[in-house]
Amino acid sequence: MVAPAYRVPTWRQGFAGKNYPVPSVGGSQVGSSTTAELLPPAVRRPSGRPRKVRIKSRGEFKKSGQLSSNRRCARCGQTGHNRTSCCNPI
Repeated sequence: MVAPAYRVPTWRQGFAGKNYPVPSVGGSQVGSSTTAELLPPAVRRPSGRPRKVRIKSRGEFKKSGQLSSNRRCARCGQTGHNRTSCCNPI
């Protein structure tokens, strides 16, 4: 009842090979031997002071026994903060 394009073996075949990014160089010809250096995206932190504590709704209580050093950031991998409050560049 599912089209063959959405089955697991078809997806595995589609991602089996190596995928290389195609750099976009302004004014160059497609297929030229020059490669451009790929840079991370330009990211800016939003303006204003980041919130430290979420406003709890009625019936929610602070969990006791949690230390901030147990957190691990999803962006940089360091401990002590999370992705929202990460100040490190990508």
